[in-house]
Amino acid sequence: MSTCCICGDTFEARHSYGLCSRCFTRDAARELDRLETATYKAQKQGLAATLTLTQLLSVASDFKGLCAFCQEYTYSIIEMVNIDKGLVYDNVVPSCKACSHHKRYGFDVARERVRWYLSSDRVQRDTPQNEEDHHG
Repeated sequence: MSTCCICGDTFEARHSYGLCSRCFTRDAARELDRLETATYKAQKQGLAATLTLTQLLSVASDFKGLCAFCQEYTYSIIEMVNIDKGLVYDNVVPSCKACSHHKRYGFDVARERVRWYLSSDRVQRDTPQNEEDHHG
């Protein structure tokens, strides 16, 4: 017997998910996979990892399934706001991959990459000097 991680009912498991037939949906299964992956990574780093599926669904719902940072794109990552606190209910928000990357590495890295790209020999070599060079 297994216990559903959403409603708490016990059920006979015929699959590896901890969801009963009433609570099982593709969306719930996807979120459970996302949570299990995040939990594994947090535990591997020695961090607290007590976030439950119900809590994750609540947080995602609070942001209507969108990234908490940009409010533009559907979230794909459970972002720990303060890494030292771990994967716990009062420390997570949904994030898209781009915002998660910028949170980790800062937007300055991206700006520097663009600045380097625009200052490289390629730009100076391939930039037309006047209109004739461009159409000639």
